[in-house]
Amino acid sequence: MTPDSYLSSFLYESEAHGILERRSYSGDLDYFYIKCMTDTQVHVRVSAAKPISLAVRQYDYEIFQTNDESSYLFSGNLNHQLFWVYESDEDTVGNVQTVDFLAKAGTYFVSLDYLVKDSKRDDIPYGLTVSIDDYQWDGYEGLNMEDAMFNKRLAGAMWLNDIPFNNCAAILQRPSTIAYHHDSQANIASPEYYLDDLYEYAKDQPLELARYYLWDEDLISVIRKVVTDLINYLAALKQDIELRNKEITVAFNAAEKTLTVTAEFLGIAGNYIPNPLVSTITTIASYALDATAAILELILPRLLTSTSTVEAYRRTFINLASALEKSEDQIGYRVIEIPVYYKMRKEDYSALPKGPRSVIDTSVTGDILADNYNWIRDNHTDDCVRMLATNVFQRGRFYGFKFQEDPQTPLRTAPIADFSDVVHEDKPLKVDVPSSIYAYRGDYALCSFTAEQAGKYCVELPYESSSERLELATFASAQIGYTDEGMLQSDVGGMMNNSHSSIGAHLDVELAEGQKVYFRVKNGEYARFQPVSIEVRNTPIEHHDNITYQWKTDRQHWRKCGCGYQRLEGHFVSSSNPNVCVFCYGRASMGFIGGGNRAPGVNQEFGHGSYLRADGIYVISDEDMPSLLRGTLDYPNKA
Repeated sequence: MTPDSYLSSFLYESEAHGILERRSYSGDLDYFYIKCMTDTQVHVRVSAAKPISLAVRQYDYEIFQTNDESSYLFSGNLNHQLFWVYESDEDTVGNVQTVDFLAKAGTYFVSLDYLVKDSKRDDIPYGLTVSIDDYQWDGYEGLNMEDAMFNKRLAGAMWLNDIPFNNCAAILQRPSTIAYHHDSQANIASPEYYLDDLYEYAKDQPLELARYYLWDEDLISVIRKVVTDLINYLAALKQDIELRNKEITVAFNAAEKTLTVTAEFLGIAGNYIPNPLVSTITTIASYALDATAAILELILPRLLTSTSTVEAYRRTFINLASALEKSEDQIGYRVIEIPVYYKMRKEDYSALPKGPRSVIDTSVTGDILADNYNWIRDNHTDDCVRMLATNVFQRGRFYGFKFQEDPQTPLRTAPIADFSDVVHEDKPLKVDVPSSIYAYRGDYALCSFTAEQAGKYCVELPYESSSERLELATFASAQIGYTDEGMLQSDVGGMMNNSHSSIGAHLDVELAEGQKVYFRVKNGEYARFQPVSIEVRNTPIEHHDNITYQWKTDRQHWRKCGCGYQRLEGHFVSSSNPNVCVFCYGRASMGFIGGGNRAPGVNQEFGHGSYLRADGIYVISDEDMPSLLRGTLDYPNKA
């Protein structure tokens, strides 16, 4: 029922027609199968000459280990047994039946049969339709690593493929050769058509199972310590020995606040391997060590899956170690990227029961990583789709890792969308006391100032060079994420010298006693900037020379002074004409009803019936309008 194009097409509909034929001793039973490459909405419709039985079933997967450790390879079976998604009951009436369900990646089976209560069993013609409305995109958002680092405060992230066996946690815990089809073996005798399709498309090429993105500096320092210890450990071994990872354990000792990684190895030909590697870490906060232990339990088995030699192991770790070394250009935003692979292959199975079998080989990652010389990801965005071949793709979801100061759950792992943005910690400023601020690539600096007495203040941000164009913006509350929502005003390059050359940014603010205001400093689209000085003064700069206005958005315009100073401010609209700004004459935010009605979310009242809306637009009453145009009206944030 599935067209050959299903691995590259979002939408399809297919039809089949048949006859349930009368038999002497039993009724007819017709089977069809549906293949899904990812989460998708499936619609099944059957119409027949009279009511018939409709059933939909799918595989339930479980990885079952089949060998002992003496074989030096950990293998297993991907057991899959059918369970019911839908089944008609004996009381089914009507000649048309429909079933709608959310399918995950894998193979689904549709069966058509006589109803049990139908004893006559005449031939029954039928038509079967299967359609895919669309592959579901909810939960398949791409990954913005800078947002995850700085706004969500995550330690790292993981992309996980939608392949059918991904609901088996064991697949990521240790290297394995996993059989998914063998005609003569119980629990894997049934074909898995979707996995067979992957084999045909991949042709024994490696496919991505998962991808780890790590940027937390505490986590990176732990991995660096383990990798360095591994390099030294492997240096003492004969380089051409074929090696296997026997077992990796990661233990956190809460009392001693230590993390210990132990790795045991086996020689494939029975070579004696010295004592296991023991790496102990004590250098970071205990809660971070506890959380790091959980991440290492996922990652280390993937790094230690070499199927070749000690030399391949060392080559992997020497290359990784260079990426893990601290660099001024990397700290704060570098991303260590570790891919995990698998292969689909066919093999002749010599053990009993003999015969060809289909396997998933998850032990290939080590050999691939041995030739990986670039562990640093420079592009800090990634898509949920992985291309297999031309117009053939697989999807997966992104999950985040977050350290928590909670002994019960030190590490939270959840879909990226489940993590909320965290309020940036602000740096308090004092009058006439310069403070140094900076930002990593992808981040911004946040400061705050609380007025000890009512008055007008000037915030100055001198530029270190004429090429800098840092933006200084004010907010009534601490900034959350990459948004201008709630911005009161902003300035880029508005502080001038006598030659009208820009030497920095500045803003004037008027504050009541005890009022707190927040300042955000960013470089363009959140690029990195080196330390700069920011200072609050109680002597605001006056601007009155040749004021002009330029529309920017439905909510804001630029106010420009002849001296070169400019700032972003909210529109001023009349209560009788709330859709046009009286200064820039541009379109203002919609949704306000004129007259005496108030828009929701009034921020602050002033004058005689005028007020500042929560979206930053000033609504001026007819009584206050002449004063506004003369420049004598006092209003919030006036400069």
